[in-house]
Amino acid sequence: MTGSAAVRPSRHHLLDRLPGIGLSDVREVADLQHRYDSKFLVRSDQLATVLDALSADLAVLDIEGERLTRYESVYFDTPDLRTYHDHLKRRRRRFKIRTRRYHNTPGAMLEVKCKGRRGQTIKHRWVHGDSSPDHLGPHSLALIQEVLFQQYGMSRPSDLRASATTTFERVTLVRPNAGTRVTIDIGLEARTLHGRVTLGAKHFVVETKERTRGGGAERALNRIGRQPGKISKYCLSLAALDPNVRANPWRPALKELLSAGDPKDHPAR
Repeated sequence: MTGSAAVRPSRHHLLDRLPGIGLSDVREVADLQHRYDSKFLVRSDQLATVLDALSADLAVLDIEGERLTRYESVYFDTPDLRTYHDHLKRRRRRFKIRTRRYHNTPGAMLEVKCKGRRGQTIKHRWVHGDSSPDHLGPHSLALIQEVLFQQYGMSRPSDLRASATTTFERVTLVRPNAGTRVTIDIGLEARTLHGRVTLGAKHFVVETKERTRGGGAERALNRIGRQPGKISKYCLSLAALDPNVRANPWRPALKELLSAGDPKDHPAR
């Protein structure tokens, strides 16, 4: 890892005190492929307060004794960064395409995330059948085409290519009675053709995933003074590393994240 070492969560606060829950149980009670998302930046010294606020009925995803899972995501975009600019302009018919690899399981998943009419996140995912996570073969492209036509009546961009890769470790918390997930992403790193940057040296990215807008987990974070921010791992990656893109919506988050990192990791903006 380049730059400052990422702060890992305290085992006392994050891991040891919480009961475990298996992956099949998480899928049963909080699969949430249609959901409302809110993302928050949380300093490492604020995490215990956040966990206390979320409630006492939290469980933590436990896969064969492991409660931290390493993720690698490859995002696909057009050469002119169409999906990035669609998010920048907050177009209703916007989407993200990525593959995601979990380092404790073989293979990867292909995911297409769309926005519903009421602001829901609608996620479609399949086993990625291609040989490499940074490649989209004919079958993958056909699945993407099917989703975009079904969701928006539009054709798939013809010139998709890998544009950014992010890596991080994740802890997944579940409130089984509420059907809510809260993820905590640790040690976020990004790389593009323009370089590499550490964005999670002193902060965690906390995301609530709930069935209703402004659900209980988001309200709990609001009560302790945490407000959702403009946080997209893909968009932050490009905004931090590509000097040619507009980055206005993500500047507040970038300023906070980069102020905690190593200035040698990223270009001046």
